[in-house]
Amino acid sequence: MQPTDTYPADAYPAGSDPMSYPAYPDYPGSPTYMAASGYQGYPGVDYPIVHGWATAVQSAAAGIPEGLAPDYSASFITAIRRTIQRPLRFRGMASRREFWFSYLAAVMFSFATLLPTVLIVSWAEEAMDTPPISMQLLAVSVVVLHFLVFIVFILPAAVRRLHDGGRSGWWLLLCLIPYGGFAVLVFLALEPRPWLWRPRWTGGAVPAAPPMSLG
Repeated sequence: MQPTDTYPADAYPAGSDPMSYPAYPDYPGSPTYMAASGYQGYPGVDYPIVHGWATAVQSAAAGIPEGLAPDYSASFITAIRRTIQRPLRFRGMASRREFWFSYLAAVMFSFATLLPTVLIVSWAEEAMDTPPISMQLLAVSVVVLHFLVFIVFILPAAVRRLHDGGRSGWWLLLCLIPYGGFAVLVFLALEPRPWLWRPRWTGGAVPAAPPMSLG
């Protein structure tokens, strides 16, 4: 028996396609979803977006005294100035911009001072049989200067950055164990959560956290 592609004339209504799916009517009472403001596809719910997260962070840091509060819009120069104005200050909070701009400035300072010092000391050792004591004092002074910059400015800024991320500054002790420094770098780069770390010096009650994190 040979297959056939012909169908009886009265098998389908006039104008219909025998190979198409039938059209079903809408289910009675089915809801119609409309796009809502703030989030597409879910009606009646206004989920926070990036600016909502930033507003929540700003409101959480609003109750902190001005000298201890972070600056989330600090420029490169402002971040360096705020860090220099807070030597050995472990209380307070520092935004990501404050810490990482200050850290970048410290790295630039290291290259600008260490490299010339190494070149001068190396030239003195090759040109002179016995380099003068001044060359040794220069090398030691530069090393001590970098150590002081780290202890006086960068270390306190790192503690304040951890506070802004919702953690105690004692988390820096992870640097004393193998590979613990990588975890500290991650903590220093995380988004601000000032509502998670509210010691007495914040001077305010614990604010409510935003319902979700999109920052």
